[in-house]
Amino acid sequence: MNGLSQLTGTLSGTAASRKARLRGLHETAGSDLTGAGSPAGEVLIFSNDGGGAQGVCEVLVEYGVTCHVLDFGESVQEALSDQVRGIFLIAGKVSEQTLGVVVKIASATSLPLVVAGPDWTRSKVVKAVKYGACDILLTPASPDEIRAKVEAHLGLSVICPGLSGLTG
Repeated sequence: MNGLSQLTGTLSGTAASRKARLRGLHETAGSDLTGAGSPAGEVLIFSNDGGGAQGVCEVLVEYGVTCHVLDFGESVQEALSDQVRGIFLIAGKVSEQTLGVVVKIASATSLPLVVAGPDWTRSKVVKAVKYGACDILLTPASPDEIRAKVEAHLGLSVICPGLSGLTG
């Protein structure tokens, strides 16, 4: 089973089983998607929305980045390494919990943090930026919208254009 298939499997199940599967994906997705020791580095994706995380991972593959998907409750400090270039936080619904995770991530690192979700209001955007987000992504997002955020905040260039379309 490849990393994308495994990620798709995280969409169902209880919170505990989903967390266990996300942890397993965190350990395997990098080698399945881009190869170990990726020269472009790593991106952490904290998510409670597996489908949104999958879409971002598919785009990150084009940049040669290793994608690590983690649940909102996972430790930021334990996930950080010298190879991490940035963080995406992907929420199924933008809520106080989402903003709390923004605070948690921003207090642990100064890496670029892009927060994605479907239901942004002006006050939620202001809070997210105030709490440490460098940008907001409205979901569902197109691959081009995701690429724009990756290039703007992570300083990466596509090395394998269209690679995400070859998965399946």
